[in-house]
Amino acid sequence: MKNQELSTQELPNTSYTENVVLPDKVITSSKTENFSFIDKFINQPNGISLKKYKTFRDINGEKGINVDLYFKNHKTLLIDLFTKSAGYQYKIINRTTLHSLYNLLGVSSLGELNEFVDYVINKHTVKKFEKKGIIVLNDKGFHIVGFSVSIPTFLKKYSSGLEALQNLYDDLKVESKTTLDSSTKIVNTNYLKSIGIKL
Repeated sequence: MKNQELSTQELPNTSYTENVVLPDKVITSSKTENFSFIDKFINQPNGISLKKYKTFRDINGEKGINVDLYFKNHKTLLIDLFTKSAGYQYKIINRTTLHSLYNLLGVSSLGELNEFVDYVINKHTVKKFEKKGIIVLNDKGFHIVGFSVSIPTFLKKYSSGLEALQNLYDDLKVESKTTLDSSTKIVNTNYLKSIGIKL
């Protein structure tokens, strides 16, 4: 990725952060569409939410996630995600709300719940990091591409910041269509659009 350079100001170099939060196990963008209908339930009263979200590394250095999933304001699942090979491990906290969640999602087992958990964690990740830079998701995980400072700070500090960010977005968009894997996707487009980026 080339650095963005405008004559009006000296801008910081482009930075690229590998796998900012998730381990290697990440679903592709095509699968996330399976649960798009639940967006209206995420982080809403009596909806679906994640709490006590923590990332860590185990004794072998593998990245992992530990998070509580709440449904209808009741703690329903404790979720551990260690590696791509290990997959998710669940501790059922409330079977009643778990079955209510099954009914909402149209699934019948914890195995089928995996894609839903992927979807919610992906949504949570995008929301948490959406102002850090342009978030790219591919089959290796999430990546943040930016200018070493958050987007709000960048736009406030540099009068030409929006133009530089637009150029960076355009470059990434071209790369995602040509040189990168077909599953590559820029995922914080709603936030980028809200600050004036033309998608």
